[in-house]
Amino acid sequence: MNAKWLSFLIFLLPLPLIFWQITTQDHGFAFWNVVTVSFGAIAYSYLCFILFLGTRPRWIKYEVAQKFHRVLPILAIAAILLHSQTEDFVNNPDGLHDASGYGELSQNVFLIMGGLSILFLATKWLRYTPSIVQKFMKMFSFIRYDWMKWVHHLQIFGIIFMAIHVILVNIAYNTPMTAVPYIVYFGVALVFYIPFLLKKFARRNATVASVTALSSVMYELKLHMNSKKHAQFGQAAWIRINGMEHPFTIADVNDDEVTIIFKKVGLFTKKMAQLQSGDRLYMTKGYGKLPKFEKPTIYIAGGSGIAVGMSYIKAWSKNPTQPFHLYWSVRKSNELVYDRYFRQLQQTIPNFYYTPYVTQEGLCERLTYKDLEQNLYLEQAQCFICASAKASFAFEKMLHKVQADDIHAENF
Repeated sequence: MNAKWLSFLIFLLPLPLIFWQITTQDHGFAFWNVVTVSFGAIAYSYLCFILFLGTRPRWIKYEVAQKFHRVLPILAIAAILLHSQTEDFVNNPDGLHDASGYGELSQNVFLIMGGLSILFLATKWLRYTPSIVQKFMKMFSFIRYDWMKWVHHLQIFGIIFMAIHVILVNIAYNTPMTAVPYIVYFGVALVFYIPFLLKKFARRNATVASVTALSSVMYELKLHMNSKKHAQFGQAAWIRINGMEHPFTIADVNDDEVTIIFKKVGLFTKKMAQLQSGDRLYMTKGYGKLPKFEKPTIYIAGGSGIAVGMSYIKAWSKNPTQPFHLYWSVRKSNELVYDRYFRQLQQTIPNFYYTPYVTQEGLCERLTYKDLEQNLYLEQAQCFICASAKASFAFEKMLHKVQADDIHAENF
C-alpha cells in the first residue's frame, strides 16, 4: 500500500467510532459533543493504528509505514489535547470523575512518551540545531537507544487507560454498548502487536559465517540462515543481538547465505563488527521489494547507503537495457570499498555510469546540482537516494532543482 491509500485509510479510521458514538448518545448531535467525540475518536483510532504500524505489516510499503509511524503520534497527541479542552463545553452527566481521571492519566502517559521519543529516539532533528544544543544532548548519551525502544512500548498502557476512560464515560451516559467498537479497535491492534512483541524473544535463526573489515569503518557481514524463508537481496530486515535491534538492507543472497554491508558508527554496529564466526543472532523476514528497472535509474548514495545501491545494481545488471547512474559520496577515500568493482562494471556494461565523490580528502569534491544537470536522462529517470538525513535532504533538494520528479529518498 502506498502513501495515498494509507492516508485515505487513516482518514476513514475514526469515522465509524464518531458515527456510532453520536448516534447512540442522547443529544449526540449537539455541536460541542460532536467536536469532542471527533477529537477523542481520532486520537484513539490513530493510537491503535500506531500499535499496528509498529508491527511492520508487509502489505504497507516499509518506508511509507515508517513515516506514518512518526507522524501519527503527533496528530494523536494533538487530538488528545483538543479533546481534553473541548470536554468542558459538553453537558456531561454526573459520575464522570473516574473517567476523567483515566483520561488525564492517558494524556500524561502520551505526553511523557512523546517527549522521551523526541529527545532520545527521533533525534535526527538535533543535526539542524546549534552546536551548543548538540553538546548539551551528548550529556545524555548514556541513555541507550535500545533501552528507549523498550520504554517506548509502554505506550500500550496509555491506550489501556484511554480504553478504560471510554468505557467509564459510556457507563456514565448509560450507553455501555457504545464502547464496544473502541474495544474492538484495541483488540484488533493487540492481535498483531502481542505476537510481534513476543517475537523479540524468539530463538536465534542465523549463524555468523564471517565478518570482514572492508576499510577502517566499512564491514561486510555474512550470515548463514537456518531457514530458507529469509530476507532477499534489496529487502530491509531487522537484526537482533541481545535485545538490541537495527534495520539493514540485504546487499546480496547466495542460497542460505545473506550478505549485509554496514558502517561502524554506533553502539549496535560496533557490536556487529565484533561478532565472531559461529556467533548466533536473530534476523527478521524481509520487508519491501526491489524497484523495476524499466526506465533510466539515478542512484545517489551517501557512505553506507551504497548497501542498498549494491542490491539495486545486482538486480539491474541481470537485464541492463536502461541506463544506471551511480553517484557515491563518502568522507574518506578508504570508504570507497567497492570502487574497483564499480569501475570494472563500468567497462563491461556500457549502460552503467559511476561517479565517486570524496568530501574530506584530496580535492574535497561534492555532488552538486550542476553535476546532475549534465545527466541526459533526468526527465525520464527514477531517482533513489540513500544517505544520512541531512545529506538525503540536500540531495533531494538538488534533484528538485534540476526538475527531477520521480524521487524516492531513504535515510539513516
